[in-house]
Amino acid sequence: MRCFIALELNNAIKDQLQAAQAHFKNIGGKVTWCGRNQMHLTLQFLGEVADDLIPKICDAMNLAAEEVPPFEFTVEKIGAFPPKGQPRVLWAGVSDCPPLLKLQQRLETYLKPLGFKPEDRDFTPHLTLGRVRERIDLPKYIAVQKELFNFQAGTQKSEKLILFSSTIRPTGSVYTI
Repeated sequence: MRCFIALELNNAIKDQLQAAQAHFKNIGGKVTWCGRNQMHLTLQFLGEVADDLIPKICDAMNLAAEEVPPFEFTVEKIGAFPPKGQPRVLWAGVSDCPPLLKLQQRLETYLKPLGFKPEDRDFTPHLTLGRVRERIDLPKYIAVQKELFNFQAGTQKSEKLILFSSTIRPTGSVYTI
């Protein structure tokens, strides 16, 4: 099964993320929007995972969580990957949060012996709002970015790490815990 490790978001933050998505509805192109129940903060994408590895992954998650006390993180600012030109992913960012970065690094450390390679690029904590499938109208997109310049979705406490499985369907991914 296809899996990833993430933090869930509270309803207040999800409300704000959905409000931000609404601002982008008229940018043209085709965007697959992340549904409310799909909103999360991914810490580690694992890819295809054999069933017999699940208990070991959960052990690694517990070890990482024991090393980083619960912390608060703030969801703010709107961005895109890539940062210049036609975006492929629209996202909301997370403010500078050393405990979040430490948790992600500890996960990588404990998952590596299980065969999960660390990412080649630096971890950029973000929450995906939508994936751009067809070119959007850049001037409209830039206007919305300016509109949302001071975007703040809120602050929440890290509650627990969750191992999600992801099933890809024609209508989009479906996540289960």
